[in-house]
Amino acid sequence: ACMASGDGKVVLYNIVNNANVTGFTTQDTATYAGLLGNAYTGGILGALDNKSVGTTASIEIIECVNNGNVKGFHCTGGITGILYVNDSEYTGEQTATVTNCTNNGNVEGLSTYTGGMVGRVYYVVDANFFGCINNGEIKGAGNTGGLIGHTTNTSLIMRVCQNNGTISNLVVEGETPYAGGLVGYAQGTKSDKFAAGDGKYANQVEFCINTGTITGSCRTGGILGSTGADGAYGLSHTRYCINTGNVTNNGLGASAAANAAGGIQGYGYGSGDKEYAYVTDCITTGNIEALNPELGIAAYFLGYISSNNAMMARNSATGSIYAPSGRTYALGWNNKGTYTEGTVGNNLLATNIHKLAYENGVDSEKTFDCGITDETALINGKAIADFNA
Repeated sequence: ACMASGDGKVVLYNIVNNANVTGFTTQDTATYAGLLGNAYTGGILGALDNKSVGTTASIEIIECVNNGNVKGFHCTGGITGILYVNDSEYTGEQTATVTNCTNNGNVEGLSTYTGGMVGRVYYVVDANFFGCINNGEIKGAGNTGGLIGHTTNTSLIMRVCQNNGTISNLVVEGETPYAGGLVGYAQGTKSDKFAAGDGKYANQVEFCINTGTITGSCRTGGILGSTGADGAYGLSHTRYCINTGNVTNNGLGASAAANAAGGIQGYGYGSGDKEYAYVTDCITTGNIEALNPELGIAAYFLGYISSNNAMMARNSATGSIYAPSGRTYALGWNNKGTYTEGTVGNNLLATNIHKLAYENGVDSEKTFDCGITDETALINGKAIADFNA
């Protein structure tokens, strides 16, 4: 399909595409793209475009497979280019669910928003991705992810998804080249419905795996490249996830925040007491690099945040972390905040030489109750068995 639209429910079920899908290579925002076009290009669906606020418009994409290579300009995905329902008043009635879908084709976006499943998810109060797998190589000019390139004002729940493809950014002037194993940039939503005090999070990514190599030019992470936005956006929790891929930030950003790389998450927006970014019960075994010679920050878990409500707990790491700037931290860099008291139980190599954390302008002297990663347990599967339990 080129475009699906309407105030009811759209269901795409058990569809297989074996054709290569090529959009135009220059921008024409008036064109939607299913099997041919440029603005929104996908292997199964170019765009879901439901702009009516307050309706019950929704989409379900179930057990669909794309085997073709997909190439487009703006919003390019292996399954669909964009899911756009525009619930700007956060009524919670517009939803998108993508279940047990697989992309095997290579996906290339010549402009921003490129993903193995979806290029961009836009104003969807409840967006759910369950059991989806990307096996293709994903290249995008900005906001590139193994499953999703970018979510805008969207509450994302992603469970039991996996990326096995290489993720990389094309360098294009004016783009924001964030890259993540599952999501390039998960913005979240500013709705009061997702207040952290209620135990709700605008982004929940759990039980997901990345095995692909990730190379970005700004904010780069093994599971999430970047999450959140200024103000009350970006309440997020990444848990029970595994990254085995190498993560490299090529260091083309203009700030320390942009030049961060993390084994689980590259960057989290922070705003003092308003932002919550939790990384818990995750494993990372890849090598992490932040190559900007002056501003690069490399960390096992979360590269950069400014928040008094950031927490990392019960994570385990192997692999190496490297930054020519010397800014290497086992837990992460908290620019204008301190980690919560719950930042405990993280396991590092016995040979760890890196500082544990940076907090509020200085290298932290806290121990954060860190333990030792048992590499033997990782190799023989015992750690994974305990983790799954």
